[in-house]
Amino acid sequence: MGFVRIDEVRVKHVIVFLSLSLLIVAPLVSSNQRVTEPNVVVEEYQMEGSTGYTVSKTSCSPQSEVVVYNGTVKDPGADWYSESFHSEIHTGITSVNVELSGTVPISNKISHISWAKFYGNPTLPLLNYSEVTVSVPLKSLRGSANITVYVYPKAWPDTEYRDYWEIATHLEEGNSETLVLNPSINRTYNLSSGWIVRSNILVDIISTEESLIQIGEVVISARSTEDLYPVTFDFQSPDGESLLLNPYMYTLRETDTHTVNGELACYPALELTRTGNITESSIFVQRTFNETLYLAAGQYEGVAGWFTMSEGISGWPHMSLHDSTFNVSFVVEPGDSILVEIRVTAYRLSIDLSPSFAYSVVWIIADEARYNGLFPLQETEYLFIPGSEVYLITLGASFLTSTYIFVETEGSTSVKVSITYPHLSFFGMILDWGQMIGLVGALLLLSVFVYEGIKNNFVGMRKHCNHRISFLPISLSFMTLILPWVNYTYERTFTNPAFTAFATIMVPIFTTFFWNPTSQVTPISSSNPFPNAIPIIFLYWIPIVYLSYLIITSRNCISHDLSRNDMHPLLRIAVIGGPFIIGCYYLWLCILGLYFIDIGLVAALLSLPSWVIVLRLEKRNNQIQSANDNSQSPINP
Repeated sequence: MGFVRIDEVRVKHVIVFLSLSLLIVAPLVSSNQRVTEPNVVVEEYQMEGSTGYTVSKTSCSPQSEVVVYNGTVKDPGADWYSESFHSEIHTGITSVNVELSGTVPISNKISHISWAKFYGNPTLPLLNYSEVTVSVPLKSLRGSANITVYVYPKAWPDTEYRDYWEIATHLEEGNSETLVLNPSINRTYNLSSGWIVRSNILVDIISTEESLIQIGEVVISARSTEDLYPVTFDFQSPDGESLLLNPYMYTLRETDTHTVNGELACYPALELTRTGNITESSIFVQRTFNETLYLAAGQYEGVAGWFTMSEGISGWPHMSLHDSTFNVSFVVEPGDSILVEIRVTAYRLSIDLSPSFAYSVVWIIADEARYNGLFPLQETEYLFIPGSEVYLITLGASFLTSTYIFVETEGSTSVKVSITYPHLSFFGMILDWGQMIGLVGALLLLSVFVYEGIKNNFVGMRKHCNHRISFLPISLSFMTLILPWVNYTYERTFTNPAFTAFATIMVPIFTTFFWNPTSQVTPISSSNPFPNAIPIIFLYWIPIVYLSYLIITSRNCISHDLSRNDMHPLLRIAVIGGPFIIGCYYLWLCILGLYFIDIGLVAALLSLPSWVIVLRLEKRNNQIQSANDNSQSPINP
């Protein structure tokens, strides 16, 4: 019985045909899977406990001067958020550093000036205050900048304000200064029908040179004609869990509008009145865990529950009470420090999303409550809602087709929704079946390439110097294919929960890989790769395919094949300088501050210089070899 000889060429043809077929089929499978609905399982369970409130008292000393608020310009407790242009913001424990790039040239005639703005609105109960001071400490660690602080109090939830105060300074390098504003209390009273307002603050920094500005803690202090005592509020679920300890509850609020994307907004709140006070009641919305107001002695009464905000007849926001509200009352006596724990009607809505994506865009409608934001859903996450018989949950992301999930419940139960997408986990990476098929096809094609390259070309590196020196530019060219070119950090620090994801971009394959410290790596294809695809095809893929063809088929040194006179000069330029040209474009984007350089971009930028050096060395080696051959040839008589 003899051995059956395998036709090597036919096997290679079959493997190449199979791999190309898999690469063609892969996008079709991925597209079909993107529209596949996930598996959804809904479970209901009872919420323990009951609604009501508890008042606890301890003793304290009276105060006539109090610090109403202190926090950094990134403090979520006052809904601080920021905007910046050609600037980087670094958040510390007691300060925020702003790194400005100065004047950034865009072209010969156009340049941009770097700036950063911080917006916040701490709660400021004005009742019995005689003086309010807002102070913002500043220091220039490097360079100089112009800084302006604005304060414009307004009644909440009204959006109207008539007066504002501002103070400006120019800060030189090494100098420190505290900007202080004293808004007029009498003029602020005229803005409000109640006695609790929001002290809107804007810190505006602009610089024409590279600078590093440090912003310390913003402090709002107040003086009163009466003694003041701390009253702490804690809104809880019926079973006693503090609502504001759940970071997802912050998505109920928007910092720059009274509604959430034009929809109704619903908040746990307390409509509070001081008995005998001439002003109307005020709506207090707790924004931090155990938020404290400094109040004068007296009797306070109110209604607690969920308050719905909507457009009034005149166009101004209108607050109305939701169902299941109840009365709350407490008395502040001299020497009292009070904790008011308010257990409102609230149910848990839990979402268990699998697999662990880097982030998800989530919209939730539960009766009058609207939640909207980027959620880093890891394992089972939950938030609180006022109770609803119907939930509409919308999940989406760049890598998922939006999924709409309708959940019907009894309306008086907590709900857990388990959502499982038909994706696979492969070495910590989330892939769909199409991506898995494409990966198999790429590995098959790579196996043929490696086998033929070793057999036809790389074995010559031991004997020929030109083969060895060509290995460096060839390696750099293929490193650009498998390594990330640029990276950036995707941050949503102005929302709660604070969200940060990391991203690396593989330019040749139009794919960005996202992840966060607790998620799996999530690949996202560019939704609109054009017009970038056209130069990448001509300057990258055609040259890289031709270079692969030379490695597989040619037994000569690659640099020798690139130097042949019969090779089209445009093709030679594309092979030698194509990745370098694309790399220069992404280097420019990094200089503009849009990305950070990664190792793949370094390889692309080094590819052209390495090819130039190799071609020069090959020319020199050939000249030396030719001279040696002539010196060793016999001399004819």
